[in-house]
Amino acid sequence: MAKILLIEDEMTTGTLYSFHLKGAGHEVAWASNGTSGLEKLKQFDPDLLLLDLMLPGINGIQILRKIRATRSPEEFPIIILTNTYNPRLTREAEGLGATDFLVKAQTTVPRLLGAILAALAHGEATRPGSRQTPEAGGDAGPPVDPVALEAFHENTPQEMDRLSLLCRRLIESKPGLDIPETLAEIQRILHSLTSKAALASANLYADFCSAVETLVRDLCEKPQLVNASSVRTVHRAVDLLGLLFIQNPKDAAAVNFRDFQILVVDDEPIALKANTMSLKSVGLNCIQAQDGRTALQIIQSRELDLVILDVNMPEMDGIEVCRRLRLEPRHAKTPVLFVTAMATFETRLRSTRSGSSDLIGKPIRGIDLAVRCLTHILNRRLKTRPSAFKPLSG
Repeated sequence: MAKILLIEDEMTTGTLYSFHLKGAGHEVAWASNGTSGLEKLKQFDPDLLLLDLMLPGINGIQILRKIRATRSPEEFPIIILTNTYNPRLTREAEGLGATDFLVKAQTTVPRLLGAILAALAHGEATRPGSRQTPEAGGDAGPPVDPVALEAFHENTPQEMDRLSLLCRRLIESKPGLDIPETLAEIQRILHSLTSKAALASANLYADFCSAVETLVRDLCEKPQLVNASSVRTVHRAVDLLGLLFIQNPKDAAAVNFRDFQILVVDDEPIALKANTMSLKSVGLNCIQAQDGRTALQIIQSRELDLVILDVNMPEMDGIEVCRRLRLEPRHAKTPVLFVTAMATFETRLRSTRSGSSDLIGKPIRGIDLAVRCLTHILNRRLKTRPSAFKPLSG
């Protein structure tokens, strides 16, 4: 048995983590914010710390820095709970001596318990003769944990209703009024849903929710970036989360972001690279083309889940590429997004007539583009491949 301190501000997530850690034989103390976490660190004298990075007041990075000023990674293991799409904080935590990282959207009960055992064994953190960690089995828990699944079923409908209400408030808000507070509450709910979905093995829901949370957190940190387009992205994504709660993959391998094939077309190398990197940051698989004719060859030769087109390109522009794409039977319904600096009424009209699904004006945040693409892809999957999904909410 080991003494574990958990610093996690989300109530349901903290309760579930504590329940499973105690069930595995560990002694657990839980703090819901950074200040009380530092106090319990002195009082409880844990063998290992589970530390959420996103905390009110004193955040996880500040706590990690304070601890590492006096205690080395070998002496005291610290496992970071983080978000898939937050590489800056992850790099900072790694530089400060974090022992391991658990992505909340991917943290099932077996993965949580396995990471703790590995960290304790690596750091030799248990005190000789006083506490023994349990043996690591081939599987530290059932594929779907019934307690986590019940908590997910019980709380998610109310949280989804609240998210929908907040999105309507966001749409109706005047610039600068109530927007930061509304976004902060949306981010808090998404943060909670991501962790609960992962523990319930609702993998697709957790992955998508994590991406949306990252977008909302980005808008919270930089409210000047909030505009009609970003609000529309959040609103559509929240609507899709409601559908995914009702219709969820049959198993973890049923739907995986890495299975999606995205064609990115732009004659500007910098824009092409930027858009590709944004999509890859959420695990999407990208194919690149720098002109319309090459794009058409790719379109005619393979299945694609989504196509991103620039409007202005030499020889064959994006409008013509989209028109010809729609003549291909396999791509009659494939989502097509135009990303352009010419987001005029005339351009929107031409793109719609060519068969596009959406148009996004430049400049656009990378995570905004990624969430918009995922929303289109998953919405189409729900409509065209319902047999790959089964109810999760019943």
